[in-house]
Amino acid sequence: MLDRGLRIFGYAATICLVTPMQGFAEVEHVTLQQPCNGKTGRAIAQYFWFTGQSTERVNIFTDLCLDLDAMRIFGAENSDELIPAYQAPGQMTYYSYPIEGSDRHRETVTLHTIIQFDHEIEFDDDLDQLEHLRQKMENLPSPEAPGVPTSIEWVKSSNARPLDWVENATVWLHGFAGEVPPENTPTPGEYHGYGMIRLNTRERDARLAGVGFSIEAELAVTEGDAEVVLWHHDDGGARRRAFGPLTLDFHDDEVSGQGHFQADHLIETRDSDSVWKNVDLEVAGLTGKLTGEDADRIYVLVIWDGTYTDFAGNSYPADAVMSFSAFRQD
Repeated sequence: MLDRGLRIFGYAATICLVTPMQGFAEVEHVTLQQPCNGKTGRAIAQYFWFTGQSTERVNIFTDLCLDLDAMRIFGAENSDELIPAYQAPGQMTYYSYPIEGSDRHRETVTLHTIIQFDHEIEFDDDLDQLEHLRQKMENLPSPEAPGVPTSIEWVKSSNARPLDWVENATVWLHGFAGEVPPENTPTPGEYHGYGMIRLNTRERDARLAGVGFSIEAELAVTEGDAEVVLWHHDDGGARRRAFGPLTLDFHDDEVSGQGHFQADHLIETRDSDSVWKNVDLEVAGLTGKLTGEDADRIYVLVIWDGTYTDFAGNSYPADAVMSFSAFRQD
């Protein structure tokens, strides 16, 4: 059950309704009403909790403020003070502890520098290419640095303290921050991107919960819109086939859109007919930003809704969240 009494510490929030696609429920968007002292951004907040044999889930969009001076994040949910935990090339991880210091109540926030991979790099046994990639990773700027686009992952449970939206739930936020408003309209051309889609079902015992795909995206961009083709990036994991066309619309630096996504499980042997066989999803909500001086970067967040079918032929409700970033190829 949604708690409409939002408690945005130091911020006011309003709810903007995104036009529903294909008859799905409206996706809510929490917007911050005061200036951000840090990096601004946007995320999907995915709440989930158990009721009987079902998993209830609510997905919303939220604007974010990553305040590195106060070492906190503000949005539909708000972090306690963040303490640096460890660092890697292009990555920072933080914990937040209550006064008693219990790990059980810890929030975890991870920042990653958003990487623009060279389009021509192939991940094979070519040592020159692997060395090039290694050096590129080692030289990544810190995700804390001003002007550096940053992806954010944040996990928080109601054990930490009361959530602002859903009681007795866990919330996972995934999004981006640090975008620079473009000075120009999008430069037409071919863009390439990478991302992740996470699939879930409301049936607790179903074999779909937590399934994730690495996604690649090819975008044909014009000044006012883009046609996108999504497909599963072959990362050597489970045998899957996925495909999804999207249409993006640009309004100043805002991105909206619609489309669908289908995935098939290509396994030849399975331990049960309840294993998922295929997924059919439609866009329930899509938001994003154009950034960069020439609007040559695109960040997109998508909430999907639809069904999945198992090998026994049973169909169940399913939802998914996806994020990807794309860059113009020159």
